[in-house]
Amino acid sequence: MSYFDPDIYNIENLKDEDKKRVNEIEYVKEQVLGDNAVEEYLSEHYSGKATNEILKEMFIPFVESLRENVDCCICDMIVDAIEGYTEDELELLRKKAKKEKQEEVRKDDNSMDE
Repeated sequence: MSYFDPDIYNIENLKDEDKKRVNEIEYVKEQVLGDNAVEEYLSEHYSGKATNEILKEMFIPFVESLRENVDCCICDMIVDAIEGYTEDELELLRKKAKKEKQEEVRKDDNSMDE
């Protein structure tokens, strides 16, 4: 398994078009698998508080696993998109990540001095 530096492989480093695709998937995930959608589905299709609670106990873990699967797909999309960038673009991302790490270290050092 390869290591993908999260300072490089994250949604903030995507080109606008790639970021838009990921945001669209996030939106669909929330609309289809969000807590509100689940609650709405159960209340529309099943009546009775006891029935709802039993179904919720069975249904919620399944929906959570679906959310996790979507999140994995989103991670794959981010990696695939960034891996498709030119070597020059990747080098810029590496430099940006290195600079941000250095700034974090400086902030940590300054906060420890205070």
